Amino acid sequence: MVSSVLKRGLLIAVEGMDGSGKSTFTQMLAEEMYSAGAVVNTTLEVGGTRIGRELRTIAFNSHTEKLEPSARLLLVIAARIQHIEQIIKPRLFHGIDVVTDRYNMSTLVYQGYMDEQLVLYSQLNCPLLKNAFVAPDVVVYLDVAPEEATNRRLARACEDNTTYKQNLDMALKIHGFYSKAMADLEADPGEVKLICRVDANCAFSTMQANAKQIAKEIISKRNYLASTAVKYT
Repeated sequence: MVSSVLKRGLLIAVEGMDGSGKSTFTQMLAEEMYSAGAVVNTTLEVGGTRIGRELRTIAFNSHTEKLEPSARLLLVIAARIQHIEQIIKPRLFHGIDVVTDRYNMSTLVYQGYMDEQLVLYSQLNCPLLKNAFVAPDVVVYLDVAPEEATNRRLARACEDNTTYKQNLDMALKIHGFYSKAMADLEADPGEVKLICRVDANCAFSTMQANAKQIAKEIISKRNYLASTAVKYT
């Protein structure tokens, strides 16, 4: 097959613990980018594809038998590979920006740290799997107080992840792991070119204003953010 190096769309990952408002903010950000002239799609993890949703059900809502944490991590990585190859890469290749509700930082926090699978997580960053991986250009982290996140989560009418039932003790632990992941990313951003922290304890109108400001920054820095082309084969 012939390889080509093309300018592409941007991949923006919205990260944060349950109750931080990721799903709402993902839509807000995409809408603000669209209003500013971008062609943009939204997606989510774990899922984003039919196969990914089936894997998600097994990984996070299996009631028939206990799933080993290492097996859960492998299911999450398998769902990501399917997501990247089926959804993300084709859109980026055609110049479409993609805003995803969760991405690799959530895998590090929940499966790497919470499930104590950090060694396996690190080993999976091998050349073979990197061929199917696309690093985000932008990471937006929604930082919410564990108490607020817990209250919001408990107020939900439904629950689609029974593995990490978030009481306050768990929320405190998850928040600590996100703080560590963000500190590590800021110290060594790698291929990530823009990192945005958002105080997610605020009112809906303030979150809208934050989304508008971040969208404006992404659009204004588009040439820089897209300066590193991705090779497709």
